[in-house]
Amino acid sequence: QEGFPADRVCTVCNSVDTTCEAAMHDAVSQEEIRATRQQFGMAPSSRLVSYCGSLYKAKRVDMLLKACAEVRRSGIDLHLAIIGDGKDRAMLETLCSRVEWMHTVGSAHGIEKARYLAASDCMVIPGVVGLAVVDAFAHKCPLVTTKTRGHGPEIEYLHDGINGLFTSENAAAFSLGIRRLLTDSALHQRLQSGCRESASQITVENMVERFSKGVLVALHGAH
Repeated sequence: QEGFPADRVCTVCNSVDTTCEAAMHDAVSQEEIRATRQQFGMAPSSRLVSYCGSLYKAKRVDMLLKACAEVRRSGIDLHLAIIGDGKDRAMLETLCSRVEWMHTVGSAHGIEKARYLAASDCMVIPGVVGLAVVDAFAHKCPLVTTKTRGHGPEIEYLHDGINGLFTSENAAAFSLGIRRLLTDSALHQRLQSGCRESASQITVENMVERFSKGVLVALHGAH
């Protein structure tokens, strides 16, 4: 599109260690999932969605809170876990202290993050998305996001209705996307399967192989 020769472009496909992340997800026990739900004071019929990422304006956490409130008004006992840190964290902690269904947990990595995502029905990020989409794949936690501008290049991995969901960029549409995923078990299972399939392809090993091939092609062309 920009007139640069295609044979001089190497597509790397940025990733995290999906093999390790998937293994941590699979190691989470049902007892650990129950303990996570108890930590949040959830009833057996409650549903959990998780935000995972940095906390700043472009992530549109304000839209997320409005959308989740709308999901609850529809009759779904929804809880929201906010995983991450950033300049908006203090404000969110103050808000969550007043709202029983909203929970801030701060930064979480490794097995701790795996427990939260294993207990979640989906990942919800209405604002800009980067490598979080790969985390969603590895943890079989389908991502619901919007068609906002400013996403990182990793958003190209997300295919609507296959391994995640896109909605329009407003709280009403985002709420409908969350409700659709929570109430359609066949869709949820299909997206989970798509997540794990994508995680098996978008790996660190494949990224390194593509990068090394690109370097070798560049070196060969320099002579």
